[in-house]
Amino acid sequence: MTIPNELRSTLELLQRGFPNGVDESDIVPLCRILQDDGEMSIRTTASVLGELLGCDPVVMLPLIDRSTMDDLAGSYRAEEIREHLKQYGFEEWLNED
Repeated sequence: MTIPNELRSTLELLQRGFPNGVDESDIVPLCRILQDDGEMSIRTTASVLGELLGCDPVVMLPLIDRSTMDDLAGSYRAEEIREHLKQYGFEEWLNED
């Protein structure tokens, strides 16, 4: 699967931040970060995560949906992931055009 060029920097950020893959329990908070901080749509979030995880983007849709309803514990983990990604260029990624 190949993602569009405009999503390449997002994929590269996630590959740097998660070189050994994303733990299953971190996928939902990561969806929240991509959508809330990165202002990504459901479709683009699914595309990037599908590429990162080597699965059909459609598989990501229930997890993305869940990220919009997750509880405070999910918010706490999202903050930890956000802080982790800062060392891999998260702030620069947020400021891209």
